[in-house]
Amino acid sequence: MNHRTDAGDTFPIGPAFSTLLVGILVLSALLDYRAVKIQRFLEPALALAVPRSEFSHQVMDTMAAVFGSPAINGVNFRTTSIQLADQLIFSPEGIIHPRGRVVLKKTALAFRSVLQDERTRPDIGFVMLIVRYPGGLSEAAARRARDAGQDKAWKILDAMFAEEPDLGRDFGYIFSAVTAPGTARTAGRDDIEFRIVPSERMHIEFLQKLEKYTK
Repeated sequence: MNHRTDAGDTFPIGPAFSTLLVGILVLSALLDYRAVKIQRFLEPALALAVPRSEFSHQVMDTMAAVFGSPAINGVNFRTTSIQLADQLIFSPEGIIHPRGRVVLKKTALAFRSVLQDERTRPDIGFVMLIVRYPGGLSEAAARRARDAGQDKAWKILDAMFAEEPDLGRDFGYIFSAVTAPGTARTAGRDDIEFRIVPSERMHIEFLQKLEKYTK
C-alpha cells in the first residue's frame, strides 16, 4: 500500500521555530533576572566581607608571628579570636601552672603587637575574655561554676598584665573578663577565649560601604 502524507497534516516549521525562540528569550530573561537578584544580594555581602577579611588576616598574621611555630597544642586561632584549652593554663586546683604562664605571656605579647599596630588598633573596640563553665548544671552548681570561672578570668588577665606590664598600662582598659556556660562538645578544649570586638570605626566603615545599596 502506498502511504502518502497529506500536506495539510504536516506541522508547520515556522510557528514551531518561533515558539522555540520565544521560549529561549523567556528563559534568558528569567536567568538574567535571577543573576541580577543574586548580584544585588552578593554585592552588599562582599562589601562587609572584604574589610572583615582584611582585618582578620592582619590580626591573625600578627598573632601567629608572635606565637611562632610549631603550633602549641591547645591554642587555636579562629578569625579574630584566640581559644585556649583550660588544662593548658590551669592545674586541676585552679592555679596557673608554669607552662600556662608561658602561654599567657605569648598571648599578652600577641595582643600588645596587635594593639600597637596602627593598621589594626583603630578597628579594635575591646577584647572580651570569656571563660566557659559546663552547661546543664543545677542552679547551685551553675552558680559555683560561674563564680569559679569569673575568678579564673581575672587570674588570667592579672597574669598577662604581670608578664607584660606595658599591655596592662597602655591597653588594660580595652580588656573585659566574663564567664558563660559552655557545651559538652567544647568542654576542656577551648574553654578560654579572647574575642576581638570591632570598633565603632569599623562598623561605620561597613555602613558607608553599604550606603549605596540603600538608595
